[in-house]
This record gives sequence, C-alpha cells and structure tokens, in this order.
Amino acid sequence: METYFQHQSAFFRLPRELREKIYEYYAYEENGLVYDLKASRMRRLIEATNEGQQNNPLANNDLEQTCKIAADDLQGIAFRVNKLTFTTGEAREGTTYRGVSSIAGRWRCILLYIHKTRISMVLHAAELVTPKIIEQIEERYPTLGIHFRSRLRSAQRTPLPDRSWKFPTGWADNERDGIALACFEQALEYLLNLLLAEDRDRFHQLVPQALGRQIGAIKHLQHRPPWRGLFTVEALPKLLSFRIVPCYIPSDEDICNWESFLTEPISCRELKKWVDRQPEEVFVRPELDLHYESRSTRWFFSAMAIFIDFLGRQSNEKRRYIRNVCLREDRKSVSRPSGHAQGLVSFLKEYPQMRVKWHIGMRDNLLPVGWRGFSELTFFDRNIFGHETIEAIADWFENAQMLSGLGLSPQSISIVLEGRTDEGVFGWNMIKRAAGLQEAMLEILRRHDMPVLQVSTGARSGVEWSYRYDHPCDLPLCFGSTVRDIINNDCVVRLDGCAGELWDLEKLVAARLDWTLSRWREEWNVEISNQELLSDIWDGLKARYGIPGYVEKRNGISPREEFRRTFCDASDEDDKEEDGLE
Repeated sequence: METYFQHQSAFFRLPRELREKIYEYYAYEENGLVYDLKASRMRRLIEATNEGQQNNPLANNDLEQTCKIAADDLQGIAFRVNKLTFTTGEAREGTTYRGVSSIAGRWRCILLYIHKTRISMVLHAAELVTPKIIEQIEERYPTLGIHFRSRLRSAQRTPLPDRSWKFPTGWADNERDGIALACFEQALEYLLNLLLAEDRDRFHQLVPQALGRQIGAIKHLQHRPPWRGLFTVEALPKLLSFRIVPCYIPSDEDICNWESFLTEPISCRELKKWVDRQPEEVFVRPELDLHYESRSTRWFFSAMAIFIDFLGRQSNEKRRYIRNVCLREDRKSVSRPSGHAQGLVSFLKEYPQMRVKWHIGMRDNLLPVGWRGFSELTFFDRNIFGHETIEAIADWFENAQMLSGLGLSPQSISIVLEGRTDEGVFGWNMIKRAAGLQEAMLEILRRHDMPVLQVSTGARSGVEWSYRYDHPCDLPLCFGSTVRDIINNDCVVRLDGCAGELWDLEKLVAARLDWTLSRWREEWNVEISNQELLSDIWDGLKARYGIPGYVEKRNGISPREEFRRTFCDASDEDDKEEDGLE
C-alpha cells in the first residue's frame, strides 16, 4: 500500500526492482547481525577496539541511519539555499545547583560572582594603584576612564572597611553606571594584571582577603554586597587567569568546576552571632545569594551566542555553505549580549559570503534595564522612562562602532533595531533627541577647549544622581555619530521604522552656548530622563520568564515580609549554636 510519503519522496519514485537492489546493498553486513537484548532489535556488529570487549559497541542498522547520512550530505546545500534562524535558548540539561537548573542561570550567577569578587580584589589592592596605571586604563578603555579614575582614587583615600565601588557622592548599580558595558570585564581583568605586575608579593598579601567564607572587611563594596568572600582562597589562580568571553556557552562540567570553589551564603543565625559580638551597632542587610534569587526565573543564552556555538560545532566544509542568517534576540539573555558579536568576527572574516542580520528591540530584549529576574527585589513600573531606553541601547552602539572598525565587509553583519512598536518608536525618539543634545554639548565643549572627561567628572561632584547618564556628555562618544549614521543609512545599525530627519546642530548649539552644567542637567531630566510611556510589556514578563511554581509562591508575600522571614528571624536556641565565624 502506497503512502503519502512515498508519493512525495524522489527515492520512492524509483522502480521497485531498483529499490530492492539498494535495500539489499544497504542491508548486507560482512559480519552479520547481532540481536541486542536491551534494545530488543537487530543491530550490525562493529569490531571491538579493546581486547575483551566483544560485540561492543553496537550500531543501529535501521533505515534512519541511512537517511541521516543522506541528510548530512545534503546539509551543506540546505545551509546555502535556506535562511538560518536562531533565537534565544534555554538549556536545562545537567546539574541543578542550589535550586537553579538552567545552564544559563547557573552561568549568570558565576559571572556575577566573578565580577563582584574581582572588584573586591581591586579594592583590597588599592594601595598598588599608581597614576600610570590609571592612565593605562583610560588609554585602552577611554569610555570607562571616568568610572575607574573616580573609584580608584576614592579607594586610595578611604580606609579599607569603608571603600566602595561607586562615585564618592553617588550610588551605583551593577547593571548600570558603566558596569553593564561589555568591555568592563576586560578592563577589570586588565587592571588586575597591572596591579599584579606593580608588586606581585604585596598583591598576593592583599588580595586573598577578598576570598574565603569569613565576613569581609569591606562593608560597602557595591550595590547589594555580600557579607562573605564569594569564592574560596583556592580559587585565586583561577580568578586571575580566567578570561571572560561574553558569548561563551559553557558545558555543565565547566560550571560544576566553578561551583566547586563557591562558598556557602552566611546564614542569618551566623550573622546575628557576629553582629552581637561587634562593639558598635552594625547595619544588617541580607546576605547575597544569587542562586536563591535566580531559581524562580527562566534564563536564556543570546541568539548570537547560540549561533557562534553552532558555528564552532560545524566543519569548515559546512560553514562554507552558510549564506543568510537571521538572529532574533526575542528575550533578555545572560552575559551582556551587546558584546557577543566579538565572537563572530573571526568567522565573518573567514567566510565573507556569510550575511548576518541581528534583530534587537526595546520590547523584545532591551527592556527592562538591569534585569535580575523574579526575586524579592523585583519591582515593575507600568511606565518606560526615557533614561531606560538610552541605557538599554548605549552599549549596543559602542559595540557596533567596534564592529565597524574591524575591516569587515559592509554586508557581513547588520544590527536591526525594531522601531515600529510603541516602545520602539518611543525609544527611537529618545535616542534621537539624546544624540542631538550630545552633539551640541560636545561642540560647545570643543569651542571652549574643555575636555569631556573633566566636564563629566565635574558634573558629578556634589550632586546626588540616580541614572547612568545624567548629562549629554556622559553618553559614549560614538552615540551621536552612530544615530546620525543610522539616519543617513550608513551604519552597521539599521532602524526598522521611520528614522526621521537629522537635527539642526547649529540651532541646538546657538540656544545653549552659555549654559551651566546644572542647566544641561535640568534639560536632560525634562527632555530625556523623565519622559515616559505607558506600556504593557511588564504584564508579559512572568509568562515569558517566570517559573510558575516559584512566581505564584511569592505573590502573597511582600519583599519586606520575605526579608524578615529569611534574614532577620533567629530563635534563642539558634543563638546558642557555634558558627565558627571569627
């Protein structure tokens, strides 16, 4: 009886007699067939490679194997004639660690712990910082100059317990204030190497204090600091040698190795005993436990990271066939996705026939800024603010500039920014307005012969500020020129929407020639930071990222109540137990 598949397949349109010959040739095995009891099927025998391992391994003789070989032969052609689409992906195979089962979620925790530990290491070794080291950082990473200069100078002037990783008169968030830049981790690695080279012996005396489970000396490390050292002292060589590759997708084995060096969070019972021993009153804050906070959320690798991983698994022959690739960042992803294209550059140079379109959008993956998942710290406003759209796109523009300067073919890769949804249109309007103001301020500074870094530093002094960018001059230097190039259709970034007309730079400059910094800040707040759009994207976050068993469980408990139950309750009986903390 003929089937629908037989009519569709070219193979089955061959004469039956010819198909029989093919079947006979296929089915014949020189060593005959062996029955596999475990699989309850006949298999062909492959000679054992090790002495004494008779009839092992066994290989399937099903027709699917032949189809697989044929499909493998055709795959290169399929790559050439089809558009290959990659989206963000969630991987849950492997180990579950402290309630987090996804590979991406566990890797995110490791990366953030490395990030916080390295900052702590720098602060402990702050006495080794020299003016030359600061200059070297600023020369290699000019965008981060203000961040490192302010923090390192402050750390040098401050006793160890009071050192912090923030501006002296402001506050900082891990995902904002420059730390979200994809190049920040590279700059931090570079700084540690400079400190080590300055005085290796002293470095190894100071830095181990940032490790181990004892309660650390620094009490104000950064936003949401841990009480403990996050890694054991044995992890120091690994922390110094490890180079973060933002697009890297680790194996379960890789992550397990890092997790073996993690310290356990300090319990409320242990913390209370330590606090009671202190001569002065201590402000009690929750211990940092990213795994606890992460277990209620689905975490994803970026489409770009998955594509790069896919390329690495293909043979050179198959990669040659790839032509048209569509990457859709349809969810937020881990490990600063704006910098993931760095891992694609070598492939684009080796295979110039490859064409990659990388789709991003305010609604799909750029917002919310500083995404931490669903935890007791999660708070969602129903509005999108102008400053959030600027923070969300700035790092992508910086990395786009990096791609433009690497000698790639103009057609090799394009970043497509969605600009048709309400959020996309609002975001583009904010981006365009900010770009015009930045170009105007930079032109005025040029006419007054004032360096941008000096102005940015001065603008912070004595001002309590809340956002990563508080003045047009705080934006990456490439921001305005990137937006200008997008409008002129001469940029690796393209807008899928109406870009509109360019701003009148001379008109903007003329109206602001004699403005003070406070006047610039005032306008920035009105025109950018405090602009808002009512949006429903927050309503869909739980459906897209939440793990129902955890999310619903928290809905009836306020953050304050959860904090009290988790960190502040301790019975008299608990206080009598030994905890071993010094």
